[in-house]
Amino acid sequence: MTPLILMDELCGFLRETVKDFRLSAKKYETAPVVYDGYLPLEDEPEQVCPYVIARITKVSDADKGSTTKIAILIGTRAEDDGFWRDCVNVAERIRQALLVNRVLAKRFRLQLPLEIIFPEGQMPYPEAVCALETIWTIPQPQPRLEENVYGENIPGWK
Repeated sequence: MTPLILMDELCGFLRETVKDFRLSAKKYETAPVVYDGYLPLEDEPEQVCPYVIARITKVSDADKGSTTKIAILIGTRAEDDGFWRDCVNVAERIRQALLVNRVLAKRFRLQLPLEIIFPEGQMPYPEAVCALETIWTIPQPQPRLEENVYGENIPGWK
């Protein structure tokens, strides 16, 4: 449940971060819509652009604590040679906002490095995509302490 709470908090943060953003492409100059998990199945790509998707990619537990990896996927669309620039601008706005606000809901902490990943090769014109790879420290349940420590109180143990 904790990773889902983080995801909901992050989506709210992302909505606030991009709500006033306007793309340079006149046809697509609305603010990006933030989705949790995946794009709506019924829509065509040009209907959902621009978008930001927050998707949990991994939850890990270790002795030093628990983490959740969340990919923030960004998609934009334009019909000129600079079609990729809006994608970079949205990613940069999110990156800067995350670096300034590294703690969400007073319990989830962003770990560095924070990376923006661009796909290799030519982007699928007229769409541009990139992703921010984030890692968050999340609360970890504390283990129960057993009553029998080092063999004490175990029948037959002396």
